[in-house]
Amino acid sequence: MAPRPPVQINYSRPFYFAMLALGLTALAFVFMMASGGMQPALNVPGTDVLVCMGYYMLRALNRLRDPGPVIEVRPEGVQLRIRQPRRFLWQDVTMVAMGRHRLRSRLEITVSPELFAELRLPNLFVDDNFAGIRTKPFTIGITGQGLDRPLSDAFEEIRRHRPNLVVSR
Repeated sequence: MAPRPPVQINYSRPFYFAMLALGLTALAFVFMMASGGMQPALNVPGTDVLVCMGYYMLRALNRLRDPGPVIEVRPEGVQLRIRQPRRFLWQDVTMVAMGRHRLRSRLEITVSPELFAELRLPNLFVDDNFAGIRTKPFTIGITGQGLDRPLSDAFEEIRRHRPNLVVSR
């Protein structure tokens, strides 16, 4: 019997195309304001929304340019693309659990302190898929925003490979 292929979870192209469309709409709105004689100033209500949309447009372009897998569960470990691909072997992982952050599901992977320190993750889920969890030391939180498959697929594959690492809640 042939070995199963690794579970790969990528960025969702439709999600980031929609973000790009919103950003381009905001950019067109700013251009229309400027060409119509209105000078957009930083104190105009809604300007911060336009700045956020510009951020989302740039982020969407970056995600669409980089189509590789974000999460990959293999027989030897888990690979996460946090800025660059990082492979965590099963011996480096101490715990895996499913949690929630606000209304979104979150995959929580606890790794060795040395590896966690190398990642330099933020402690806030501003808008990225990866962040450190303040209440759980050395734990990487992965939210399911903008991914093409649910995080439960990766969780079930980890459970299949290493059931001793999985914590049920």
